[in-house]
Amino acid sequence: MNRKKPIMKKAIELFANQGIEATAVQQFTDACGISKGAFYLVFKSKTDLILSIVDEFGKRFLLELDQLVKPEQEAQQKLLQFYLIFCEEIFRNFERDEKYTEVT
Repeated sequence: MNRKKPIMKKAIELFANQGIEATAVQQFTDACGISKGAFYLVFKSKTDLILSIVDEFGKRFLLELDQLVKPEQEAQQKLLQFYLIFCEEIFRNFERDEKYTEVT
């Protein structure tokens, strides 16, 4: 079973709510119901976890971009598709709450 994905998903949630600096490894392990040892078998450090999240985001973003931007589209349409994919990917994992309602 791949333990990376559930830890990464919970980490994104914790980072969004508390910030990266304020979130400790113990909080990931508590939220996921795993030991610190199990965490460190999957990730070398909190930094490794962050890099894995960024890598996963980048891979999904590029895959979606590659699939949706067709060579026959005009430059303006490609730019619009890029913008939409970028924004959708950024907000995909964040639930709307009081912190974000003022932005819209």
